[in-house]
Formats: sequence, C-alpha cells, structure tokens
Amino acid sequence: MEPLHAGALTQDCLIHIFTFLEAAELSRAARVSEAWNDAAESSWLWRKLCLVRWIFCSLSNVEDGINSWKKYYIHRSKIEQHMASGCGGADYTCTTFRGHRGRITGLQYWSNPDNPFDTMNGKSVVCTTSTDCTLRAWSIQEVGTGEGTLITLTIPHLNQISRLSLIDVNPVDFLLLSPDHKYAIAGSKSNEIPTKVLRTECLMDGLDDDRLATDSLQINSCFTACWLPKASSRVVTMTKTNAVGFQKSIITFDLMCQTRKNKIEIQGKQVGNFTYEDAGWNDILLEGHGINTIIIAHNTEMKLFSIDGVQLARYHEHKNTISGISVDPFRVVTASMDLSLRVYTWKRQPNRCLSLESNYHLLGGSHMRSRGFTNVVFDHGSIVGSVQAHDGKDVLKAYNFNV
Repeated sequence: MEPLHAGALTQDCLIHIFTFLEAAELSRAARVSEAWNDAAESSWLWRKLCLVRWIFCSLSNVEDGINSWKKYYIHRSKIEQHMASGCGGADYTCTTFRGHRGRITGLQYWSNPDNPFDTMNGKSVVCTTSTDCTLRAWSIQEVGTGEGTLITLTIPHLNQISRLSLIDVNPVDFLLLSPDHKYAIAGSKSNEIPTKVLRTECLMDGLDDDRLATDSLQINSCFTACWLPKASSRVVTMTKTNAVGFQKSIITFDLMCQTRKNKIEIQGKQVGNFTYEDAGWNDILLEGHGINTIIIAHNTEMKLFSIDGVQLARYHEHKNTISGISVDPFRVVTASMDLSLRVYTWKRQPNRCLSLESNYHLLGGSHMRSRGFTNVVFDHGSIVGSVQAHDGKDVLKAYNFNV
C-alpha cells in the first residue's frame, strides 16, 4: 500500500493538523506546496494563535495595512520582540521633552482608549497639563528635545466636570467616568466629604441641587476608586473600615438605575468584598483589569487580587515608591520614584487565573537632576513617563519602540 501523500489531504484535514504547529512552523509548512500554503494562510489558524498568545485581540483595533490575523500576529510579535530586548538605540529611542514650567499634573494619549492602535495621523500624541496653567501636546516620534505645542482641546464631558460644585464635593481629588460613560464618580480623600456616584445624563441636564442629591449614590470614607473596564458599570471602591489601624475594605459594586415615583435612583449591587491591610494611607494606587481583577500598588509592592480577595500574584521589583500605573488588556507599566519603569504582560495560568510576567525595565535618567517618575501612560508602540525635576520644571521621557 502506497503512503498517503500531502496532496491527498483535504484542506480541512490540513488545517486540523496545522493547529498543533507554532507560528514559525506554520510559516515553514506554507512553503511545502500550494495546498499547504492555502491551509497555512487560514485566518482561523492565525486568529487561534493570536488568542493563545495574547489574552485580548481584536482585528478591528489595528492600524491601516494590518487587515489579516497573520499580519496582526507578525506586527505585534515584532513590537514585543523590540520591547523585550530593550536595547536603547537598536530597539527604541528615548527622548526628553521639556517645556512646562511647573509640575506635570495630567498625562494622557490623544487617542481612542478603546483602540490601542489608534493614533493621530500615524503619530502617537501625548497631552499634558501642568501647574504652570498650560496644556501641551507632544508628538512622541519627534527626534531630539521639543517644547510641545500649546493647544485648545474640546474635552468630552466638560459640562459634567464644571457642575461638580452642585453636589457639594469640594475639593474633588478624583473624577472617574465609567467605560460606557453612564456614570461619574466624584470623590475626595477627606473622610468628611462623601464620594458620590452620579448619572452623567443628570449632570448634563442642568438639574437643581435637590435633584442631583437624589439621583446619586453616596459612598462614605472612600478615598480612591476604579472601574473594571470589561464590565461597563462595575466599580471598585477602597474605603476605611471601622477597625483600628490601616485596614481598608475593597468593595466591588455593579451599578444600576431604578425609577421610583418619577425619581431615578442609583443602586449598587455588591459583587465582591474583602479586607486589605497595609501600612499607611498615602500613595495607594488602585486599578482594574477585565471584569474581576484588581491591582493594588503601595510603597514598592504591586499585588493582584480577585474581587473576592484571592491574591493572584505579588511583585516587588521597584526599589522606591510606585507612583503610577498604566493598564490595558495587554500590559501593565509601573512608574516609580526610583526613576525606572517596569513593564509586565498579562498571562493566564493553567488554573485559568491571571498573572503578570515581568518583561523588562526602562531607566529615566539620574537622581542628580530628577526626583523620579510620577506617572506613566503607553500605547501599542511607545511609553511615556512624567519625571519630577528638582528645579520644579517637570519633563517627559518618551520611549518610542522601533517596529
């Protein structure tokens, strides 16, 4: 009996066999014959490889020219290769941007937060606000030192922010909009001022003080909060417990609205609760990932928890206080006063629990001129951190990775 040759296999059989191959092996198989090439180019195969390697993938969230799962896989793999090796000059360029004459208070990419590949005219643009009362835009791909561009932006939901005085939250230490923009959280770190959750429609309608007070959810002793991005109305709050010491309650709510007697009430259904204890109250950072993963950073440590309080992982790589965290579906980047940025990627363990894999770190200069990083943001090909300067004129460090 003659052996079965490759040409006798149907395309469905070939595709099934190719599911056991890695990307490099799949590319080699594509060169065997025309039939193998057709099977190896299957969009289904490359989509499967992408979803196995990365927790979150979307072909709709890519830049022009990346119109197939194979191109998506190759493009993202190349970016990660340059980032992982971390060779300055060869894999990335580091640019210092100066121009602010005060402390940098806000740092944000001018792009669609739901689309990590979305840029402005093919360039990554970062906006900053400062105590010098200016707002600047910086093109990260520019070579050399720049002073940024003074611009005027149309800021979404500016009306909501301007009306916060109506709900007697003063001062506002944090203002957070839900991923679906249905709710806003306005809070103060002071125990004397309750944090309030409001409907953004309510703020836009120009309602009076009594109605605003009715159409809100009050959370006492809440000094920080975050949203879980894949659950549009799920909020995590950190509140002070009645116990002696530094215990905090981490409570997760699903928000919903209910109409009663022509009045809309915001209700919070508790879906998670646990107690967290650490030394001190200051410099605690709280972020969310997916629908049930909470990131807490304090001093030099970063920890992952489920919303029920199961500790998933712990990281202690910084030598000084963690001062900023940036999170997306792919990575976590931490900034520290030790003048370094640490980069992690999300990984799913065999038990289905999430963890982070530490990839590399980036240095931000010398403590002779700087105190340390105070914040960090990133997109698919660059990382930008704000650095607190000794002379009070903060600067940006931009790491642009070669693709």
